[in-house]
Amino acid sequence: MLFRTPSGPVGPAPTARSPRPWRAVTWRSLLLLLLAQTLTLFVALPLSSFRVSGLVLADVCRLAFAGVCIRVFTRNRWVRALLVAGLIGIVGIPALARHADGYHALVHQHEWLTWTVALFNATVTVLVARYVFGPGRVGADRVLGAILIYLNLAALFANAYDLMVLLQPGAISGLSALSAVDMPDKRAAELAYFSLSTITSTGWGDLTPLHPLARGLANFEAVIGQLFPATLVARLIGLHLAQDGRRARARKPSDSPPP
Repeated sequence: MLFRTPSGPVGPAPTARSPRPWRAVTWRSLLLLLLAQTLTLFVALPLSSFRVSGLVLADVCRLAFAGVCIRVFTRNRWVRALLVAGLIGIVGIPALARHADGYHALVHQHEWLTWTVALFNATVTVLVARYVFGPGRVGADRVLGAILIYLNLAALFANAYDLMVLLQPGAISGLSALSAVDMPDKRAAELAYFSLSTITSTGWGDLTPLHPLARGLANFEAVIGQLFPATLVARLIGLHLAQDGRRARARKPSDSPPP
């Protein structure tokens, strides 16, 4: 396709750049994701360790988190429909399994949904990080995104500890006797607690990494927990100063003589 420039010559029409997925991020979507993650980590998971209603609440929060991710970061409606169908299957198949009944079906469903949402969590963390640390205006959306990244990292490290305990049951000491294998809901709650206390460098001491890989992962999480706020503040200050500089140059009158 050809187009005519103002001066007359004909050339190829400029092609529109495909929109990037993180351009769809808004403060409302970040707020919804942050609320879902906050409820999951601080309310639903602790409740799930001793009440069945906590399992249901955790699954609802994770479904809401995944649903917002699909709505915001997926532009193709067919891909969106496929992802929604996959989530429905993940929730429905374990509940309909013949070998499972009642509570065990709910726990099995909860386990599947946990690992599925972990994939959404990792994807969202990368996309939101590119949005928060990228160029542009400094506003409330970047602050919400930064808090979301921090909580998402804690949730992802909790998933990593969970996998490590499954592969090496004695990797972290202090877990409840039955939580290592027989009670995945209680194990997830305890490891989320351990991850949050590690990333904030609280270190209550009731859970201790014993395996060398578990110690290395805990140290890595603690370093990220210390460096992330400092890096974020430095980046936001730099963006704010750059924004003020652009505004000052825009207000500065031109030095060139009038025609």
